Amino acid sequence: MKKKYTVILIAVCLIAGGLYFLDLQKISAAVIFKPGTILRSKVILLANLWFSNQKYQTKDDWVNSGGTVGEYTAEEAAWSAVSGSPFSGYDSINYAGTGGDLDLYSGTVKQDARTGLWWSDIMAVGVAASTTNNVFTLTADGARPTGGNAIGFCDALNTANFGGNNDWYLPTQKQLQQAYIDGSANNLPNPGYNFWSSTEYSSNAANAWYVALGNGVTSSYTKVTATYVRCVRP
Repeated sequence: MKKKYTVILIAVCLIAGGLYFLDLQKISAAVIFKPGTILRSKVILLANLWFSNQKYQTKDDWVNSGGTVGEYTAEEAAWSAVSGSPFSGYDSINYAGTGGDLDLYSGTVKQDARTGLWWSDIMAVGVAASTTNNVFTLTADGARPTGGNAIGFCDALNTANFGGNNDWYLPTQKQLQQAYIDGSANNLPNPGYNFWSSTEYSSNAANAWYVALGNGVTSSYTKVTATYVRCVRP
């Protein structure tokens, strides 16, 4: 019965002229009900409507300190606090990075419904947001990089089983960029910093990319530079 519905669904999508973007290798693993539904295999059904809502958008996020007054937000994804958030133990990570023992600023974890990703709060020392370096080693594209305090901090969340999970990691540049597109400035706690990614600068392995989640700016720093960190999980 599930295969029958899958065939019908694919046919409808083809007739509709590509209204939906589907992962055909995984589509049979779930039944889809509407655009935006998160499938059991964590594949998300995308609708062109999300991208159409970005058309003619003339104001950036964070129009003023009062929040979203006067700002167009219809292009943003739905964000929600993960069940159980804020999680306890966020202030007992005690990763021994630079600048003292590093914890999370809070136990709040937000999920972007469009990507399905969970996002932690910002890394902190004491009660203040903190920076660290990102001197990682990349062995191959698609392989998890190793080394450096930024990646080490996310690994420390795994050791602590933060939020009941041990698959936290440092996000890639594109995941950070997508979080901005999806509305991180108005939905994630403490977005107004430059955040390290696990993506190297293509022409210089001594550099890695960062993304500002408050305004979408992305550029590269040398890996020994200290900047901010937040972690992500699928």
